[in-house]
Amino acid sequence: MLPCLGSPLKIVVDDAEPELLELLAVERDRMTDRIDCLTRNRDAIDSYIGAVSEATSARCTAGAA
Repeated sequence: MLPCLGSPLKIVVDDAEPELLELLAVERDRMTDRIDCLTRNRDAIDSYIGAVSEATSARCTAGAA
């Protein structure tokens, strides 16, 4: 997949070009930004699910009283 990987996934560095390293750094940073965004979205969904569960439990408890 990456030109710096050999088989079986052994790092092979003969003479990495600065342009390749820059491209990889940019791609890594782009992936990190996307992971951060997905993590925030996951946490927001988790919070929403928790809030709905708490509200449902509170309604059930209040209705039983």
